[in-house]
Amino acid sequence: MPDPIRIALLGALQGTGAHVKPSVALEALTASQARKRPHKKLATIWEQLGHMVYWQDIMLTRLRGRTPSYPKHDVDGWPPMPPLRDSKEVWADLVAHFEAGLKAAERIARTKNLSALMIPTDKRTFADQLGSLAIHNSYHLGQIVTLRRMIGAWPPPSGADSW
Repeated sequence: MPDPIRIALLGALQGTGAHVKPSVALEALTASQARKRPHKKLATIWEQLGHMVYWQDIMLTRLRGRTPSYPKHDVDGWPPMPPLRDSKEVWADLVAHFEAGLKAAERIARTKNLSALMIPTDKRTFADQLGSLAIHNSYHLGQIVTLRRMIGAWPPPSGADSW
């Protein structure tokens, strides 16, 4: 019998149903577009993805049974953009890092006992942490889509849902 929790977690991580597909949200974005700030009070797409990768790495550390170090302040979870001259390669590396982390989370979602505790001294299960990761990513991917609309970079070349 299929495991509905596992199916739901994988769907959320991969971007099915109400969740935007990560590959579509980031498709064909250039470093220059990712650096654009449509309003001074908004994070850029780059900053959004940097924040997602930061927390995804922390959650993957927990999912691997280790205790990560946490930031002291919220702002520490928002890595700064690199200097403009380094943008193209660093952006490609950031996207690849995010995608590799997603694949690692999907492998864990497929193979672990989701009701087991990640760390024996903790009260969180694999399902809890994978759910947090999926929800966090989904939230920020939605913001990335909104930012793409604001800078005129939506929809991506493959198209997107349109009502």
